[in-house]
Amino acid sequence: MTLLEAGNRLGGRILTHRTHGHLVELGAEFVHGHSEEMEEALKAARLQKMHVSKKNQILSDGNLREVDIWGRAGEVISNIDPLKPDEPFIDFLRAQDFDKDTKRMTLGFVEGFNASDARRIGAHALLRAEFSAGDEGDKQKRIAQGYKALPESFAEKAKSAGAKIHLNVSARSVFWKRGEVKVESLTAEAAVITVPLGVLKRGGLEFRPSLIHKQDAINGLQFGNVVKLIFVFERAWWPEANFGFIHDYEAEIPTWWSDARGPVLVGWAAGPKADRLLNQSPRALRRIGLDILEHIFGRIEEPVDFQYYDWSSDENIRGAYSYIPVNGLDLPKVLAEPIEDTLFFAGEATATDAQMGTVSGALSTGLRAAREVLLLPT
Repeated sequence: MTLLEAGNRLGGRILTHRTHGHLVELGAEFVHGHSEEMEEALKAARLQKMHVSKKNQILSDGNLREVDIWGRAGEVISNIDPLKPDEPFIDFLRAQDFDKDTKRMTLGFVEGFNASDARRIGAHALLRAEFSAGDEGDKQKRIAQGYKALPESFAEKAKSAGAKIHLNVSARSVFWKRGEVKVESLTAEAAVITVPLGVLKRGGLEFRPSLIHKQDAINGLQFGNVVKLIFVFERAWWPEANFGFIHDYEAEIPTWWSDARGPVLVGWAAGPKADRLLNQSPRALRRIGLDILEHIFGRIEEPVDFQYYDWSSDENIRGAYSYIPVNGLDLPKVLAEPIEDTLFFAGEATATDAQMGTVSGALSTGLRAAREVLLLPT
């Protein structure tokens, strides 16, 4: 087996840094919900999980009040009727009788958690995601050793089994026919394609012959953006060291959280709010973030470090993660379907249970594609 990686590291949108003695996650940070496959992977890699506080607070009229965002948003989403025609979530939300605060909270949750535009994401997709997440959908954990420890563990096991891993291979074309795939100077009987949807949508990887029957799925599935700011401080100066999550839906960067691993505050904007920030320089984003923190806490201390990574400009990623549009429930399945027992597809955009945008979802699709390859006739 040979793995070709376009970047200089493994893990895709997993990017763990150590700065001033503290771990920070510039990409994926949380292990969402419960996944048996993820649990087994973490156990095999001997990685320690740290539970994340479920506490959520909203800034309103200058005061913080604790709210059950997951529960209230889940209640709204559970009202979606799968027997009625699908519609943009924003249209569904406007027609509901919930109070203004619940609607605003749910809108912020849907766009923030899914990196989506509520005018495009399908109501039926959100209902399926809510059902798939189950009772533990609101539980989140961190990996104490940093998220990058997981793909590093996978790489070590793959190498010990004889796999070859090549970094910095920016393949732009895949030549294929039944039983044969050529990429760069390599030839194989089959290939698993894990290129992010953002790259596929921009034509960053060309297939010869083209994948005409998958183009509708590539065009139809949406790929959102995220702006994530990380501030590292000398000490935890905020009133509650591990406060969980704070939301200010009027702010340009509406969601903030603490990290029990160190004096770190993280700001998160996704969907349309992220889109509006993409042209800002890191220096401007730093200023915006500090202004919002000062608005939330009243006083702040100067950070010792500021970290930001522009995933939308990374030519190997081109954004955050995918979401399902109106009437698009079958699109991930179409994208995931193998072609002539030769091309196989994995990645979070191919998660058929709507658990897109999560490492657990990506992992499950990789295992599914591996099983498909192993079942090939010999």
